[in-house]
Amino acid sequence: MRVSIIMPVINEADIIEKTLQTVKKQKPYEIIVVDGGSTDNTVEIARKYAKVILHDKSEKCWRSVLMNKGAKKATGEILLFLHADTELPKHAIKEIQNVLKEEKYQGGGFSLHINSKNLWLGIIAKTTSLRSSITKIPRGDQAQFVKNSLFQKIGCYKEIPIMEDIDLMKKIRKQKKKIKIMKHCVKTSARRWEKEGIMYCTLRNWLLVIFYVFSASPEWLVKLYQRNK
Repeated sequence: MRVSIIMPVINEADIIEKTLQTVKKQKPYEIIVVDGGSTDNTVEIARKYAKVILHDKSEKCWRSVLMNKGAKKATGEILLFLHADTELPKHAIKEIQNVLKEEKYQGGGFSLHINSKNLWLGIIAKTTSLRSSITKIPRGDQAQFVKNSLFQKIGCYKEIPIMEDIDLMKKIRKQKKKIKIMKHCVKTSARRWEKEGIMYCTLRNWLLVIFYVFSASPEWLVKLYQRNK
């Protein structure tokens, strides 16, 4: 089964090359970078490693929109959605292929490691991994993957400004399909927590999920998310 990696980006020049180098070593079928309007040299760097799609700046550049645009161009049987600041573990692609050979699994994500020696961030990562192993709802920074055929069947990512990752996993579960949480960890950057403060960032993210579960609109949630940014 061929794996297409789709990476949505905006101004990721500082970090994207390292991520793409790591990905390239695993020899995926294709890498598609969808740029939402970068003003740095993200696009130039990405073109050394991947097919680049430039998003029309007149359209909404939500992550969900960028990922759907990449998925439309992907030809692999498996779609792997990867953030620019997240590195895959070794042999991730082979592990995904092996898991999705089993008919009972149709999608999944990885356990999480935050690239920091901070004790609290270690606890947050462990808690996130435990939560997703119980709920079977990995978040976007856990490198979500899904069979392309199912992704198209359930309507792709819902094009909303936030929480598209949770929505996708819930749609897969509604199809009575199993979601696999991989034991190996993706390594994601600590930059969000370091920039905004560990406690503030964590509590805000928890509140966003709680509000979303209780039917708060994504448009309202993104305003809350962007406050103090």
